[in-house]
Amino acid sequence: MWGYVDRPDLPVHLRAVVSVLSFTVPTLFLLGLTGLYVWREGRVDRLGEAGLIVALVGAGLGVVHGLSSVTSLASSIVRNSWPPRYGGFHYVLHDVWLPIMLAGLTLVGLASVGQGRLRRAGALALAMGASGWLYFLTDSGAMLKTRVLHVGFGLLFSVGWIALGLALWARSRSGTRELES
Repeated sequence: MWGYVDRPDLPVHLRAVVSVLSFTVPTLFLLGLTGLYVWREGRVDRLGEAGLIVALVGAGLGVVHGLSSVTSLASSIVRNSWPPRYGGFHYVLHDVWLPIMLAGLTLVGLASVGQGRLRRAGALALAMGASGWLYFLTDSGAMLKTRVLHVGFGLLFSVGWIALGLALWARSRSGTRELES
């Protein structure tokens, strides 16, 4: 939802929603990736481990970006001035956190797809990385500006996160390794 609500001509009443989502969404990504990291610990090669660390760093930068948005929003509310005034660091984080996370997810997927024990988890990570890249590249400010494709790839990216969350939840409840095989 965050990716579709946020836009340059955002009405004032939606700025608070976007600020909160800009923190919440990367935080959920970070939690999902942390769960994946714990799940796969010791069972991936160096490329998969590096990919997970890169993805975690990207999600962590997204959380910092979101904190910047939320603190700017809070400051704006206190000063009663709109729009929030972001600094250069905020814009740098905005531009880099998602591509870093997607690069990490793609590496995790590429490293794991061929491994017998983690083939399904690797396929899911690769699908999430690929749909995330296609979502990113079809965004309104990107080279391949196509709204219908952007929304479709965003939905696929979201479904991947839902699938990961459900798999991690099922694994924690049953103590088995559902995505392994």
